[in-house]
Amino acid sequence: MVYQSFLRNPRQRNTRLFLAGGLKMEERLLHYLIVWLLCPRGSNHAQCSETDLIIMYAITQSIPLNWPHLIQTIMFKAKRLDVAPLPYPLLVSQICEYKGVDITNEHYEHVLPGHKVGDNSLRQMGFIQQGLSYIHPEDAIGEQESEDDDANIPMPDPTNVAGPSQIHEDYNLESLSRQMTEMARLQNEMMNIQNTRHEEICTHLKNLDTRISGLERHFNSDASDEF
Repeated sequence: MVYQSFLRNPRQRNTRLFLAGGLKMEERLLHYLIVWLLCPRGSNHAQCSETDLIIMYAITQSIPLNWPHLIQTIMFKAKRLDVAPLPYPLLVSQICEYKGVDITNEHYEHVLPGHKVGDNSLRQMGFIQQGLSYIHPEDAIGEQESEDDDANIPMPDPTNVAGPSQIHEDYNLESLSRQMTEMARLQNEMMNIQNTRHEEICTHLKNLDTRISGLERHFNSDASDEF
């Protein structure tokens, strides 16, 4: 449902591959930034994962995300997998510089123009330039055909009655909104549970530290009495 709402043609048959090629332009660019910058990975850049779709919907609907937890998860994954690329190189470099970490003998790589998201990235995704902006090739063809057809087709009378496709689309969006609201609620509940568990662990650790300190004082007292 979420993936279909991002497609240029919502009626496109879903083959369960979640390919990014059929996404609308804004969603396509957002997915590009996710897989290369926000949540980088080493492969399957042209395919939307479930995590990608959740992040895309949260960003487009202004739903808060737990970015520190997400970044931590991605960095732990890169640590476990040998083939995973090092994520957030600029962020890590700035943290090392801020903390005064000595990186004199470390390998480094310069940021080249090809590393930046720009016109070349848009052209690689298949978008074409029209004036000062980029559009999908089908939009350019559709505009030309529309201009030719409008010259011979009379203007229909205005109507406020919604067609079946509009009703179906509104229903899908309403259902999607309910699902994502429920997902956001569950996410908040999970965060609250994690925070509660974290506080419980901290309390247990403090109690354990207090007991250990008491034992140390007891043994130190016994040792001094012997002398």
